[in-house]
Amino acid sequence: SDPDAALLTNQRTIILRAGLTSLNNPANVPQLGVPILGTNFTSPGVISRIGSINITGTINIGSVSPEVGTIILQAPGDISVGQINATYTLNSVPYNGGDVRVEAGGNLTITNGFETFSSVGNAGNINLTAVGNISINCLVPTGNCVAASASGNGGNINLTSQQGTIAINGRVNTATSGGNAGNIVLTARNDINTSELNTRTEGGNGNAGEILITSQQGSINTNNITNNGQGIIT
Repeated sequence: SDPDAALLTNQRTIILRAGLTSLNNPANVPQLGVPILGTNFTSPGVISRIGSINITGTINIGSVSPEVGTIILQAPGDISVGQINATYTLNSVPYNGGDVRVEAGGNLTITNGFETFSSVGNAGNINLTAVGNISINCLVPTGNCVAASASGNGGNINLTSQQGTIAINGRVNTATSGGNAGNIVLTARNDINTSELNTRTEGGNGNAGEILITSQQGSINTNNITNNGQGIIT
């Protein structure tokens, strides 16, 4: 049985797995050049190492359809991505942003941030895990690290480095103006360095999110933490 069958048959989904020795189902080659049904894949000419994922551009599953869907990236080696976008882009309908799950057996690098957002619905959740280091650029205008909502609930952002460090350059935002803000949880074996972490409720109607930062044997350095003084910070 295919563990991804429910996702693939019920919503828009992007799943990239490196290092597999076999497929659960026969290969389904995308239709190229078909305006609506097709999916075009182009190569920048850079060859990824075996067991790694290297995407210089954007993974975008953002949509105006009711279900944005899920993005899953898994590799036994390094994962490097330009940007990840799972935003619901229609402002007047209460549908949710998509979830993002990335699991790297080596280092994880995101050069232009990630985003799951919904104006009326809830944001999705971001779960990033690496055995090695996690490095993310969230600096605007090229980068943006958001799991937020204008009037729904913000999403949770969880980053875990099992044996390395976490370095975040720029703002990480799970805020909302209407519901409850999401939580930000950072866990690493070694150093954790961040710029700004924002889990506030800007409209004052819901609860601020919690901020939990844990380094097993390193230091923790952060510039600004904003959460209305409501959420738990440890």
